[in-house]
Amino acid sequence: MHSVKTGKLASRIGKAVFGTLLLVGISGTAMAQNMVVRSTGPSAKAYPAGKKLANSATISLKKLDRVTILGRTGTRVLRGPGTFSLNRRASATTSTARLASFISNRGSSRARTGAVRSVNAPTVIEAPKNPNLWFLDVTKGGKFCVA
Repeated sequence: MHSVKTGKLASRIGKAVFGTLLLVGISGTAMAQNMVVRSTGPSAKAYPAGKKLANSATISLKKLDRVTILGRTGTRVLRGPGTFSLNRRASATTSTARLASFISNRGSSRARTGAVRSVNAPTVIEAPKNPNLWFLDVTKGGKFCVA
């Protein structure tokens, strides 16, 4: 009879722990918020640094306003004028669309990167004449940095 009571008690404690963990997990995702890191401009008083904003909040900015928001997807800088929603989510479709626009950009503003070889470049690299990195040859002119 003693083991039956212990088993029921362990079962109740296990259920209580599981319920608590479940509630903490749900409330953690439901309470995901955004925080104002910095704000400048005419609306700075409405959005002071440290103010917490819900995911469903909208921010209305006037001309010359700038608000930096720290959220779960990273940092966003909002520049006015305009009304901005904070419930933007990063998804694979937006990332894919952005990548596709970079790839399909065949306009004249496309930049290319690469390496160029000089015609007068020496084919053999000479070894440094100083015995070590910290040796300064004061008999030769030039600038020296002594830290």
